[in-house]
Amino acid sequence: MGQDKHKRKQAKSRRRQAVQISIVLLAVVIATAVAIVTTSNSVSADRPVVSSPPPTRTPNAPAIVIAGSTSQDLSGGWLMSSHGQYLLFVSSAFGDPRDNIPMLTGSPGHWSTAVDALPTMPAWAVPVSQGGTTWEPEVHRFGATYVLYYSAKLAGVTPPTQCLGTAVAASAAGPYSPSPQPIVCQRDQGGDIDPQAVVDDTSPDARPYLVWKSDNNSTNHTGTDLIWSQPLAPDGLTVVGSPTSIFGLSQTPAWARPIIEAPQMVEAPNRTWWLFYSGGDGFGGPNYAVGAAKCDGISGPCTAAGTQPLVGSNAQGVGPGEETIFQSSESSSGSSTWVLYNPWHGNIPYQWFRPVVAARIGWNSAGPYLAEAGSFPAPSGG
Repeated sequence: MGQDKHKRKQAKSRRRQAVQISIVLLAVVIATAVAIVTTSNSVSADRPVVSSPPPTRTPNAPAIVIAGSTSQDLSGGWLMSSHGQYLLFVSSAFGDPRDNIPMLTGSPGHWSTAVDALPTMPAWAVPVSQGGTTWEPEVHRFGATYVLYYSAKLAGVTPPTQCLGTAVAASAAGPYSPSPQPIVCQRDQGGDIDPQAVVDDTSPDARPYLVWKSDNNSTNHTGTDLIWSQPLAPDGLTVVGSPTSIFGLSQTPAWARPIIEAPQMVEAPNRTWWLFYSGGDGFGGPNYAVGAAKCDGISGPCTAAGTQPLVGSNAQGVGPGEETIFQSSESSSGSSTWVLYNPWHGNIPYQWFRPVVAARIGWNSAGPYLAEAGSFPAPSGG
């Protein structure tokens, strides 16, 4: 009888141990599954985490002011972070003879007086002091060298025609030294403006591309506006292969006609490619707005998203075109995407000069949307 009782105790103990082991094994399985799911849904270490902020609560006033001036037009502003401060490169204004490419240093609300990032123009281009215009500057780093892209007025050519140039410097702030020849000059297309260098980091060699607009609609030129893409050499100073037309008026909704320009190619967090662009009645009109198109890649083709602009005239000003894209690199909260543009002060009398304002871009399955801006990110230390 005593032996039976002892055996029953041993069996009960073994069952209790088996249950405990099962619970431990189940916990391990659950933990492993959670780890697998978490890993599969996280962004890889080589890509920053990008949040999806809530949509803007004020669609008629979605932006915050980055920079403004009572003495200088700040159109086409290209913003980059360098050594704990921002560099803001802007287009030269019509009739302003001061700087070929004005550059301001500082942070939102605290900017230096502009200096000339490109004090010497190449022989093929007309300096602003002689009636030239340099538009849509952008800087991209290739190794230890910074390359400045811009469009400039060709010397000795009628009608006025812009082509694309490059210049190099050892630091982001320059000054930049120009290359002797244009990087792109399609005179049969009316010239070229609005360059952007963009890198396809999904390709094994992280190939860089140049994206730009042929200026078919410019003075005394006829033709259909086109956005182009072409691979760049590894140093960013020459194009290779042949250009590809990736977007044109035939792919745009009615609001974007008769002019499209200011292309900005951006990779979304889900690794789809999007082309932001300006369109409408031109930079001086109230219907000048910002749209987006989804692309099969940097080499296109691209198709406009929706029938309405992403940003149009609103309570903060009219004609908000000439956009550029800024992507921050905050270390704690991940990166954020912003569209910078230049509305006219529709409700401020006698204020001719355009500011730079920034609206935050969020991303969902349908693509980009205007998000709640909050505060603009501080410049990084890089």
